[in-house]
Amino acid sequence: MEGATLEQLEEAVRRKIKRPVYALLVGDHLTGVAAQATAYSLSGGMLVRARQLLGIRPVSELKERQVEVGGWQALLHFVEMKTALESIATTKNTAVLEELHSPHVVMDGPELQHLKRVARSFITRAAYHDVVARALPHRESARFEGRLADGLEAARLYLFGTHLLANGECLSHLDALSPPGRLPWLDELRTRQRAEGASAVITRPEAKVLKSELEGLETRMGVALAQGGGDPKSVLGLASSIPNHERCLRFWSASVSADADRELQSLTDAGFLDLYGLWAETILGQPARTGVELSPPVAPGMP
Repeated sequence: MEGATLEQLEEAVRRKIKRPVYALLVGDHLTGVAAQATAYSLSGGMLVRARQLLGIRPVSELKERQVEVGGWQALLHFVEMKTALESIATTKNTAVLEELHSPHVVMDGPELQHLKRVARSFITRAAYHDVVARALPHRESARFEGRLADGLEAARLYLFGTHLLANGECLSHLDALSPPGRLPWLDELRTRQRAEGASAVITRPEAKVLKSELEGLETRMGVALAQGGGDPKSVLGLASSIPNHERCLRFWSASVSADADRELQSLTDAGFLDLYGLWAETILGQPARTGVELSPPVAPGMP
């Protein structure tokens, strides 16, 4: 890591936060979009005084500090351990889960490892809805304000959600979620973001590509939800909200449904047959179609 070292950041934490338990480097350095001048963001847990536990003094559940570390700015955000546990035990916890599983550990300890073990019990299918809610403001900002950073963050969140639902693992760094070369359109946007920084804006041609690609990434996350046995109502509700990908999501939801035959049959009974209909026929063991009738060619008239 260029800039401040983990040792320098730990020293700053111990200087500014009383009774720190653990500390993690989060923010742009965790997600992989940090520029050279980006401030460090640290998240962690802390213990409270005995007087506060006994109710003699009010409990300070949150401490935020800004400090300079070797010429770099660092923002410290620490919560009392009870608050840290409560933030995990909720259906809207994906942002906390991302931070908790940061590979950049400034201060480690048994408390951090215990929190991670507890967190595994709260990685649920509800993560889908939380990620969608987190991505929406970034997606709208990219669309209406043209902020390239928000477009990248929306894409990263959909990739994060897909990986979490498919593997039960928190992976936040954009380069790890989409290695260079996998999504060329994303590589181009990342290259320009790194060159231009926070001032980078989305061009009109990029806006068209981004709109389509973000829709595709959201659909992939829906497929991960469906393949993992997600709530059928949630999956079908998602399908109806994205008409272009409705049959895709219906197929993957049906493939793991307890009533798979009926769901797959509905795909073959449509007025037209696409790839998902053909796959459904194969799964159901129906005779393969050898051809389709086409309209006769139109005889061109005189120009």
